[in-house]
Amino acid sequence: MALDEYQQAHTHLGNSKNILIIAGTNEIEDTFSSALALARTLAGYKKEITLFISGTIPENFYFLQNEYAPTQTIASSQDIDIWLDTQKNPIQQIRQVQHGNELHIHITPKPGTRIDERDIRIRLVKFTYDLIITLGLDDLDSLGDEFERNASFFFETPIINIDKNPSNERYGQVNIIETTLSSCAEITAALLRKWDEELVTRKIATPLLAGIIATTNNFQNSRTKPSTLYAAAYLMSREADQQEIIKYLFKTKPFEFLKLWGIAMSKLQYRDDVKLSWFTLTSEDFSESGATPQTIPAVLKELKNSFDGASSCVIFWEDPATSASLALVHTLYDEQLKELSRSLGGKRWGDNLLFQLSQTQSDAQEKFLSTVSYALKQIEIQ
Repeated sequence: MALDEYQQAHTHLGNSKNILIIAGTNEIEDTFSSALALARTLAGYKKEITLFISGTIPENFYFLQNEYAPTQTIASSQDIDIWLDTQKNPIQQIRQVQHGNELHIHITPKPGTRIDERDIRIRLVKFTYDLIITLGLDDLDSLGDEFERNASFFFETPIINIDKNPSNERYGQVNIIETTLSSCAEITAALLRKWDEELVTRKIATPLLAGIIATTNNFQNSRTKPSTLYAAAYLMSREADQQEIIKYLFKTKPFEFLKLWGIAMSKLQYRDDVKLSWFTLTSEDFSESGATPQTIPAVLKELKNSFDGASSCVIFWEDPATSASLALVHTLYDEQLKELSRSLGGKRWGDNLLFQLSQTQSDAQEKFLSTVSYALKQIEIQ
């Protein structure tokens, strides 16, 4: 009987030794929590784990105490193996010489020995990682340069693809795409529970529950289904610390965040025809609040909960460190964000698109708002 997707994933997890876990930047609260739970589980099986996250982990998730330093570069090296029978061909010396862009390796046999070319074998050995797990990643192109630089690695290494979005391109050898579930965290909980229920300890259950709670806004939005509540109840039965999660995700608001949020609310503007809101933060706003640009995604999330009329939002600010004029675009719908990315470009930053503006700030903002408004109208027409 053919194995289902979960069983195939269990086989790959059991057989692999060096695993790369990639957390997508879209809804990073969910993907990071799921990646951390998987990393902790697999480390318990003595697997070598590398965690790749190109986005920024939200500060209110630091309480999960991530013991893995995420990398923002995928190093998928592939060694060259040169094989020579030294019993038959005893060696006196090996040296290497660099000639311009060429590396020459010289093997000197012992006196009286002649190496036959047929006795030398050269081959490419396996990549560093023997398994890739992706979380919340619609397609590999979303990785940008990291995918282009490591294309052969992705094509030659098994991938377990975990996602809830119907737009996922099913690029993995194993595709666990559960469009009826709330989050990657809920899918990961099911994956681990079906593998071995004893795997789900407190340290693993807590980040998974945090991912579910963040994605469903503490079980208050439309993603909350009976299966979501069932998964949450199961994780709490495995000692997930719900009170700690609620404390850090909902009750603890740093003073700097509250001040910046208040400034943003006072500056908020709105266009009804394209349901677009926007505001501008100056360097003085950051100085006055004591906040940094890293706080902007959290402010945006809070504004989403407070302002129901807008489905898109643009934030303009000047980076205090570089003085660059930047714009962040957020939409409620991922497909809409993808269309904007195709037409406008930009770099993904969590659930958002980040742009650097090249003109003087006031002119750039006006032109950029017109461009985004036009693009949103075109998307609606389609």
